[in-house]
Formats: sequence, structure tokens, C-alpha cells
Amino acid sequence: MYGIRVRDLEGRDYQLGIDGALFCETASDVDEWFDVRGGYAVAGLVDAHAHLTASSVETMATGMPHVDRVVRSNALQQIDHGVLLVADKGTRADTRISIDSIPVDQRPELVQAGPIVTVEHGYYPDFGLVVDPAVDPIGWVHMAEAPDVSWLKLIGDWPRKGQGPLSNFTQEQLARIVVVAHGRGLRVAIHAAAPSTASQAVAAGVDSIEHGLFLTESDLQVLGERGGAWVPTIAAMEGLRDMLGPESSGGRLMARGLDNVRDLISLALGLGVNVLAGTDLHIRHGHIHKEVDRMIDYGMTPEAALQSVTTRGYEYLGVDRGFGAGQVADVVVLRGDPREDMSVLAKPVMIIRRGRVVVAP
Repeated sequence: MYGIRVRDLEGRDYQLGIDGALFCETASDVDEWFDVRGGYAVAGLVDAHAHLTASSVETMATGMPHVDRVVRSNALQQIDHGVLLVADKGTRADTRISIDSIPVDQRPELVQAGPIVTVEHGYYPDFGLVVDPAVDPIGWVHMAEAPDVSWLKLIGDWPRKGQGPLSNFTQEQLARIVVVAHGRGLRVAIHAAAPSTASQAVAAGVDSIEHGLFLTESDLQVLGERGGAWVPTIAAMEGLRDMLGPESSGGRLMARGLDNVRDLISLALGLGVNVLAGTDLHIRHGHIHKEVDRMIDYGMTPEAALQSVTTRGYEYLGVDRGFGAGQVADVVVLRGDPREDMSVLAKPVMIIRRGRVVVAP
């Protein structure tokens, strides 16, 4: 048994014993104390849009050998930077995330979608689970299920040559998918980058809007009223804009969408939307702090951005963490108050995952 003395973001000091994977009431037989009250402790950072089966957009699109090895490497990168909860937002149709071989204290907590669902010509070739949107989803939603899957990930739109980005599903089709998925205990996330997709998805009852470049104020009001989420992945969208080029039609469309994100991101919080941070392969696994920086640049306050990558992320994804006796012993200690200097997120001074010290002061 060992113990830590820490201070949380509210300035409260804790003296915590750790016995195995759990916090316990401090006892006189604690063998070693770590005193890190000079920093600030959180229960872990959250990446709400990652893909552990790939290391870049290119490898995600083309596939790679040794997927289990890649998952292990990416999981370790996440945990080594203090990201202790990851929402994996979908895999190739022929790939499943295999985490059974990774000890639970050597990887983040994982909330995941199954194979990404799309339509013919609606995503990277030979990637997703291709469905006919006119066919009732009762027949195919089960194909995206697995015992450890709690999300359904849809590709809501995709560019077609000479036509620009087009929606893959109608609003009515999305609404039916949501009903079927919810009936099976799955929440629904959707890639929504084209002008009309996000609004259709919100109206259809989709739980989490990924990217959401063209959300509207009325969309955010509806999404907030039902406690939905928006994961804007700003750095990833900026990377796509830059790749397309500022003078291309796609680049100009992306720039307009990002301007819209800048206009709406603070408003979304006030309307009750769970705005969360995600890397989406543009940022290296574990480097979620870079997306937090972009969210602040786009108008979020440091405190709100910090919540998006800590408490709000845990609450929305349904993972209970805290510093009470009997709770999982997950701790990330930051060198200073991130609300005053967000750079401290980049290099935690101490990381504990399920009682195992990953990084020691």
C-alpha cells in the first residue's frame, strides 16, 4: 500500500491511500508517500474521438498489418501522456479492437464503436461496413455490435468527384437508425462535415456530432436540451483544410465551416451541449492538449476547455471517477493550474492508472 497527497482543481487537499487498483481510507501502514500538492490533480484526461487501430489518416484508410501491435502502441502513447479515457469512434469493417491481451492498468479505459457504417462510395474504399440506406437498419445494426461496443458510428457525408460533399443518409433514414440503435443500447455518433448533415443528424436524434462544421444555433439548442455532444476536432479539420488548399472549393468550404465553429463553440456550452475534445488521427495519440489549445483559440475559456478534456468527458461517456475511497485509483497530476497555463497538460508530473504508477515525480 502507498499513498499520495494531492490538490484537486477546486483547491482541496487529499491524502489518499492506494491499495491495489482502488483508493482506500488512509492507513498507518502506508509504506510510501508521494507528496504532489504543489501541482493539481485530475482523474485523467479524455480523448473523445480517437482511432486506436491506426496512427494516421493514411494508415486508417489503407489498412496496416499487425493491428493488435498498433493498438497496444497507441494505447500506451495515450496513457503515457495522461489520457486515461478514450472514446474510439470506429474501425475498419474487417477489424476489431483487441484489448484483452493488454493489462487493464497499461491502457486507458475504452468506450468504443464497432466498424464504421457508410454507404457505397460514401467513405474510403473497402473501409467501412457498407449498407444500403434504403434498407431498414434492423437487418444490419447487429453487424456493428459486439459485447464491448456501446456506440454506432455513421459516416454522414463524403465528397464525390465533381459534386462536393454529399449526405449519405436522409434525415428520415437517420431517425430510423437512431431508434434501432437506441433499442439495442447503442448511442450514435456521426461524421458530419457537409453543410446539411449536422442539422439533419440533430433533428434525427443522433447523440454525438463529430466535426459538425455547419451546426446552427437552433441545432445546438436542440442538442443541448437532450444533453448531446459535439466533438469539433478542430485541429483535424484545420489539417484537412490545409491539405485541400485555400483556393480549392473543398478548402474554402472547410474554412467557412471552421469560421462557423469559431462563432458557435462558446454558445454551445451555454446551451448545454457537451463540447468534448478529440484528436481524430491528425494529432498524435496522447497529445490531446493540442486540441485543447485549438478549442481555446476558437473561443472557449480555459476552464471550459479543461472540463471538456476532464470532468465533462467522463460524465458524458459514463465513466465514474473521483478521489473517494473505493473508487478506481486513476490520477494525473499537473505541474500547475492549467486554467492559468494550459501548457501543463502536455507533460504531467505524475500519472497513476488503476493504482500502477506510470509516471513518478
